This record gives sequence, structure tokens and C-alpha cells, in this order.
Amino acid sequence: MATTPTVITKAATVLSASGATLNGTVTANNASTQYWFSWGTSKTSLIGNTTKTGPLTGTTSAAVTAKLTGLKTKTTYYFQAVASNAAGTTPGAVLSFTTN
Repeated sequence: MATTPTVITKAATVLSASGATLNGTVTANNASTQYWFSWGTSKTSLIGNTTKTGPLTGTTSAAVTAKLTGLKTKTTYYFQAVASNAAGTTPGAVLSFTTN
């Protein structure tokens, strides 16, 4: 029986004036699982989504990333990793970064 994925949002890296790499880990928990990152400039309204990627399978944690480009300079952005399988959707913690 499938269980919901396990998701951990990790710190953004490779920060520049207009871009960042979002990071996280996803454990599929033996069900075909897709992941993506939700992001935006408001912690309570993550309006952007990266392309869904996957499927991930198995019980081992997989490192997941997504690159954002075209961001505004000196702006704080919020993001979270999210994963979904047949058992449900799991959002990770919301973290933030500020472009240079």
C-alpha cells in the first residue's frame, strides 16, 4: 500500500541577482511520485510552480533541484518542495532566499 511521499525543503544555492537553485529531498515511499517547487514573493501565497518532474520510485531519498531565472534583484523569495503520489500530496517547509 502506498504512503504519501516524504519531503524536505533545503536551502537555495547558487544565488545571483536574477536566479537561484532550489533544493530538497523526496522519498517516494514505494509509489510513483512526481515533485515540484512552489515559490513566490509572499510566504503565504506561493503562486509559481516549477515543472512537475518524475517519476521517483523506491524508498531511498533522492536529491531534487529546480533552477529559477528572471528573478528581481534584491528581492526575497519563498519556496517549498512538494511531492505527490497516489496516496496524496506532501508539502515541505517554506524557506526563503534573497537575490543579490
